[in-house]
Amino acid sequence: MKIIFIASLKSYTTAISLIKSFQNQQHDVVVLSDVESDYIQVNTIVRQNFNIDKYVEQNNLKPDLVFFCEGGSMKLFPQGLEELECKTAWYGIDTHMDLQKHLEIAKFFDITFLAQKEYIQNFKQVGIKNIFWLPLAYDTAMAPNEQYERIYDIAYVGSNNRDMHPVRFELIEKLKKEFPNSYFGRASGKEMYKIYSQAKIVFNKSINNDINMRYFEALGNGAMLLTDKVVNNGVEDIFEKNKHYIEYSELDIIDIAKKYLKKNIDNSTVLQEYIKSNHTYDIRSIKIVETVNSCLKVSKIIGNIDYMKVYLMLENFVALLEIFESIVYSDIIRNSKKRKLVFLPLLSVLVLMTLLLKKLGR
Repeated sequence: MKIIFIASLKSYTTAISLIKSFQNQQHDVVVLSDVESDYIQVNTIVRQNFNIDKYVEQNNLKPDLVFFCEGGSMKLFPQGLEELECKTAWYGIDTHMDLQKHLEIAKFFDITFLAQKEYIQNFKQVGIKNIFWLPLAYDTAMAPNEQYERIYDIAYVGSNNRDMHPVRFELIEKLKKEFPNSYFGRASGKEMYKIYSQAKIVFNKSINNDINMRYFEALGNGAMLLTDKVVNNGVEDIFEKNKHYIEYSELDIIDIAKKYLKKNIDNSTVLQEYIKSNHTYDIRSIKIVETVNSCLKVSKIIGNIDYMKVYLMLENFVALLEIFESIVYSDIIRNSKKRKLVFLPLLSVLVLMTLLLKKLGR
């Protein structure tokens, strides 16, 4: 399959994992990004509001699929999607944080994949067709090349901002105090996979009930996941409580962790094999292609106002103003009828206001 993959590759993101997996499956992938990447070759650096239909035409490409993945700068969004002859699909990862924005973005694509199952119904209710759950996954390309001793009782790699996530901050402070032989802090992707492969437990605090990357990163590296309860989001469809994860409340987190560590169970091989057999990005890329092949294109009526809504939600005000300028020029100034009806009266009002202000200023 010929795939044009559009994503902002600002750091090591889900998009990069998917690109590598598509390539592993021998698909021909053209990568377009608004930034250079240290992790994968970018075929073309594009403007954040570039026209994908014109890009395809100018480069004489005949893609089978144009795939968009959110992330990175969070400003990139291509125009001309409605003009493409091939199928289009996208992956919404943070729907638990950006539901309204994702509902708008989905209108542009033939197929929508969501990382959070809980919101599938929201998309169906507004008439979005071809909507599918696609959980996040484990990146085998990041896996350590050797086995390490489990030297940490508990590990957590990520931010710990007290103001943004006060509950998570307090829980981590509790764990630090009770389990000094642990790792809490920042790390690169490769370093994180190594740290988790050296941990007995990986701590997780979900945001808005999400099934986040830490589920797959922890289990894929053989650590038990210590997480808060997630409801009605599909966790029970892909994981088994007390086998793949242990659940805590804010009151019993220390006791739950102590109880598990006291058992001194080493089921790292079982956890790793489960993830690598069911939840890798290679498996996800195969699912994407199968799903795309089974779906038909969806007829869409998309206009400049729809793009303006998305750029406003992305806070990409440069792209927003460019579209507005285009509307004013092409739809008003160049159209004599609209110019008479809209532009000239508007100009008259501005002239009158200017005269009035001058008079008041005397």
